[in-house]
Amino acid sequence: MHLSILLTLATLSTLSSALPTPSLSSANRQPRHTSQTPACKHVYPPTAETPRLNVVNRPDLGHTTTQTVKFTLPPEASGSCTLEARFPPLWEVVDTSVDKGGPPLVVNVYAAGGSGRGPLVGAVALASPDPAENAPHPPPGREDRVVVVATGFECQQEVAFEFELAGQGEIGFVNGFDPGLKQSGGLAAVYGC
Repeated sequence: MHLSILLTLATLSTLSSALPTPSLSSANRQPRHTSQTPACKHVYPPTAETPRLNVVNRPDLGHTTTQTVKFTLPPEASGSCTLEARFPPLWEVVDTSVDKGGPPLVVNVYAAGGSGRGPLVGAVALASPDPAENAPHPPPGREDRVVVVATGFECQQEVAFEFELAGQGEIGFVNGFDPGLKQSGGLAAVYGC
């Protein structure tokens, strides 16, 4: 039985390392539209429901989690929407792989709805490969870091996404308004650009 478990874990490890990982080029880390223009509207998930995104994949501890994040868009939101992660300066992103000197963890993002998990809509590294960029005390002059998570989904009054790590480790950050920093960050549905 122990040999069977070890072989299964080895197979899963080999398969996950063979999966394609998104490039961390500046093209993937910046939105395809200019979401900072006044026309763009950002909707953050309710802080009371999702104060943090915390996703864990630790088979060695028998602990694996996924997390669903829901957005309620106003009636005037229509057309194409984008899901992005916005990390202003001082916004901490915890990524256990980067913390140990490895590459950022890839997070699989699935459409979620009333019938459960939908199709894969994105696979993205949310943390920066530079640990200083993820720290609550980044290098001086750092601007907002924006990561496009999923594009081209139809704006609806309710949209939801399920997050799951593609590799082993943990990732987490605050979602919505941070009273200490007096600004919003984390995951946002963007429309009207």
